[in-house]
Amino acid sequence: EGAIVNIIDSYIDRRQPDRVKHVYLGKLPVTCYWTVDEVDEGLGPRATTITVARPDGRRQRVRVSPNFKRRLDVEGTAMLTHGQVLNVTSWPGVYDDVTRLAQLGMGTGGKGLVPFRSIAVNRFSAAKGLKLGDRVYIPQAVGLRLPAGNRHDGYFRVDDVGSGVRGIDIYTLTRRDSELIERILRNDRHPLAMYKVLAKKSVRGRLAARDLTD
Repeated sequence: EGAIVNIIDSYIDRRQPDRVKHVYLGKLPVTCYWTVDEVDEGLGPRATTITVARPDGRRQRVRVSPNFKRRLDVEGTAMLTHGQVLNVTSWPGVYDDVTRLAQLGMGTGGKGLVPFRSIAVNRFSAAKGLKLGDRVYIPQAVGLRLPAGNRHDGYFRVDDVGSGVRGIDIYTLTRRDSELIERILRNDRHPLAMYKVLAKKSVRGRLAARDLTD
């Protein structure tokens, strides 16, 4: 848990408020996704075989439960019992081993997913104005108490893309965390107001590079 807190803290955007502006995107539905843990969600006989593409180019065949594979295909990333982290690919039944690249899973842009900071969007949905790397501000998330006890500042970053996302999808690490966040935000009944965070123009009319990068 301590390592996760450090990852989150290092991600927090600490820019001066007067250097950025917030552009209203409208009210969008919010859902959550997580890293499927085989220990918790891999119950049942290991009746399904998946192929894991390893970093060294080798292919590994792994037996998992049908339920675990279904959840992996929906959420996009999972952790096997022995700690191996998998990401979905464009090939059915084939998954990339990203254990060495990302502790918890990897987004579409190649960045490691950060709990309660990374979000996924669907480029063809209501959030089509957002792209990878964009910052998003959700006022209703300000003050949200996180599992580690700290409070959220309302800022997120687009690190992932999902075809089934209707608005935005917040990455929360575990299924239990997802259910908790969705219950608090009550997103199923009330779409949330969102803002795209942009750097203000400098005196010379150029965007300040440090306001757009990590």
